[in-house]
Amino acid sequence: MGKSRLVKLARGASGRRELGGVADWYNERLRGVSRGEDYELVFASVPLDVWDKGPAAANAWIKANLPEGMGSIASIASGLPPELEPLPDIDSPFTYGWNSSLRVTVVAGAQNLPFYRYFSSEKDHRRALEACRARAERLLKSLREGRYNARPEYLETLEYYVEDLPKAPGVGNILLAYDDARILHSMFLADADYLPEGFASQLKSVIGNQFALDGFYDLVSRHEQAVNTGNWTQPFPMEAAQSFFGAVEENTPRFFERDVGEGLRRVERSAPPSAPAPATPKEPGANWAATQPPVLPPGMPDAAHSHRRQIATAANALWSVFLKGKDLPVALEGWTQAAHKLGENIGPILDFLRGLGTPM
Repeated sequence: MGKSRLVKLARGASGRRELGGVADWYNERLRGVSRGEDYELVFASVPLDVWDKGPAAANAWIKANLPEGMGSIASIASGLPPELEPLPDIDSPFTYGWNSSLRVTVVAGAQNLPFYRYFSSEKDHRRALEACRARAERLLKSLREGRYNARPEYLETLEYYVEDLPKAPGVGNILLAYDDARILHSMFLADADYLPEGFASQLKSVIGNQFALDGFYDLVSRHEQAVNTGNWTQPFPMEAAQSFFGAVEENTPRFFERDVGEGLRRVERSAPPSAPAPATPKEPGANWAATQPPVLPPGMPDAAHSHRRQIATAANALWSVFLKGKDLPVALEGWTQAAHKLGENIGPILDFLRGLGTPM
């Protein structure tokens, strides 16, 4: 009897939202999803005398009698507090979407789309991209063959760089390639007095080619502008970001494809490196000036600030897409538990983004 009355009231309230959680429960049942038997039983067991007191009393009774932790979980599914609302229209290193297996995955987005300003730009872009790839692959081959004495981070970063260079829509990532080049530049700057001249000369060419390629991508320009105009007086919530990434991995492959967690860890690892222990500098030779790092282009932002914004925007984009799962035929009890875990850690990241003064 309690359940039939619940359905009747929910039908009338679902359009007006006056029953809040009850209407949400009814709409979920229409979609064929459930948060579990314990959750359903609470909605079906509201005493008649409580119903007679009105919808507010019924909702209060339901919230008080939900299994431990389920009340806060349900609030994520039915309505976010303002501090957990994802920021709209924020560029991210990745674009996400739900696939046919009802998992969040990385999908093709704006990361690889160049912006052609002139009639000849398409040809120029293709040549710039080919130059980036050819130079990087040559230097990578030399490092793998042991021709140069350079710290292993150069080989690792160049491998990431070749992988991240755009190839086709959905393949590669210009923002990650941008960060890879900044890491190479930071290492070069720290090691310039110690690197073999042949290696330094090739590395300078690789980095310079990427700087030229950046000019074809409007996404890079927007990212740089956002970093340069941001308010960087607040500390970055790295612990919350790592916990958020950990919650993604805990729910892989239940709600996330493996490429999601792998991409997040790639962004996390792309921090500018620390300088190595001092070594004996080489004697300046005739080609000394030619083997110094290329000058950063005007307007290129601080590498550490760029890295932190990449982490925050990736988390924001993923959170925004994950929340759409409440309208899909997923196992809602598991989804709400995952949402609760992610929600515990996304708040400080969103606060950080808002504090930067990111356009809303």
